[in-house]
Amino acid sequence: MEILRDPFWRFVGVALTLLGVGVTVAIYFLRRRKKRLAYEIVSSSSLLSMRDELGRKLEINYGGYEVKNVHLINLRIYNSGTVPIESGDFERCISIDFGGRSRVLSSEIKDTNPKNLEIEYDTNEDTITFDPVLLNSEDSFSVKALVSDYQSELDVDARIVGVSSIQRGPEGQITTLAIMAVGMLLSLAGVGMSIYSGEAYNTKELLYRKIQLISNITISVGYVTALVAMFKNDRFRNLFNEMKEYFHSISV
Repeated sequence: MEILRDPFWRFVGVALTLLGVGVTVAIYFLRRRKKRLAYEIVSSSSLLSMRDELGRKLEINYGGYEVKNVHLINLRIYNSGTVPIESGDFERCISIDFGGRSRVLSSEIKDTNPKNLEIEYDTNEDTITFDPVLLNSEDSFSVKALVSDYQSELDVDARIVGVSSIQRGPEGQITTLAIMAVGMLLSLAGVGMSIYSGEAYNTKELLYRKIQLISNITISVGYVTALVAMFKNDRFRNLFNEMKEYFHSISV
């Protein structure tokens, strides 16, 4: 019973408990098997929003047609689950419906992951339809579309075995934030132990060294957990690469 009253072993118990919870949560999120498909509207820019202010007699044509309220939309579709979606799983193809009044002026596939992912698609008035294709976990592709008379609403639909609906993402962000939170909690616990060790130093030098060792290990584990979670996520990784390219460009 005396060992349970020792502040050092109390801190050890708290640290091990937090570490156990963190590892359990991380394993749960990383190993659960779920089939999911999600989409993300990366950007939506209005190109001709000032038409009415410029004058009603102004006419803007694209490919021989008068256009208005034109938007450039960048949309990303990705496998947000841990199970591959095979081409045979599609009962109805993935489609993007921009609304009955809209008209797709042009479209192109951008930024496939992996690079050898080949996407075939058709455009029909207000809809873009993608042919069935194998999408492994974290596979993704982006489509850029120039759409006239866009009302800021679109519908992404498909009928896929094991997938109830296509969710608007990024869903992977939730998993990343959960694991990062665990890492930060571990780091905070380590900082708390380090603060306590400073008080313990005035009474017991050996106790101080023990707490310092445990606190350093806890802070390191939490820090590494948060970093791994960030770099496993596409959005954080892309943001880091963009920042690295920016600082490289201004340093040249």
